[in-house]
Amino acid sequence: MIHTYRDPSVLEDFGLFRYALLPPFVVFGILAVASGHVVAAFAAGAALLGLSGVWESKWFDCGEIRLGDDGTCELETKRRLIRLHVNEIRSVKYVSDEGEEYTIRYRGGKLDVTSGMADFSDFLARLKTMNPAVDLSSFPADWTGSGRREGATGTRAFVGRALFPLGMIGLLVFLAGRLLLWG
Repeated sequence: MIHTYRDPSVLEDFGLFRYALLPPFVVFGILAVASGHVVAAFAAGAALLGLSGVWESKWFDCGEIRLGDDGTCELETKRRLIRLHVNEIRSVKYVSDEGEEYTIRYRGGKLDVTSGMADFSDFLARLKTMNPAVDLSSFPADWTGSGRREGATGTRAFVGRALFPLGMIGLLVFLAGRLLLWG
């Protein structure tokens, strides 16, 4: 049997919105360069790179874990699929800065997991059963996986999905206004 653990926020496709904002940034950049406003063109380019970077960073987080009863494990990101055996997983590191985050270290690399991963505590219990040598020492003794701070995760999701794109549109309007005032 295969046990599946998912973080839907990692696997969501943000490409459509990003590509919807691409043409205005490009047009604004071309107009800024054509009118001799290098600073405005640079600001549009920097904003576009920042916008891409926010969404691209999710490409490296683990969005789905599939763990088979035979010890096979698949870690899926937007970019790639890592197939390994549970004996190749050396540790899972716990970090609780702004909500919980985890890092799975395996032979040949590491992969970040966000607190949005469903039933991550079940994954850890099964992993520890199949691979007793896995290091889970960074987890608190009373950790149950329910220490996830919903408010922090929900707030970050709201900011990322609603306010950030509005901020980018506001920046475009501001830069276009400054360009018209300068030219």
